[in-house]
Amino acid sequence: MTDKEMEVVVIYQQIEPSTAPKTPEELGWPTGFFEQTYRSCQDDPIVIDSEGDFEVREEIL
Repeated sequence: MTDKEMEVVVIYQQIEPSTAPKTPEELGWPTGFFEQTYRSCQDDPIVIDSEGDFEVREEIL
């Protein structure tokens, strides 16, 4: 769609909350996933290395 004028329409519409929360399976997770993976890293915790120092930039207004 190059070299054409386009019109964009944005519609704001409130989404009604569902009456009951969805199960993990309804959200696409395999059955038993959380039970099988819970605490799987307790003996080998994830360590996040330092990201180093960042330069400080002036705020541009």
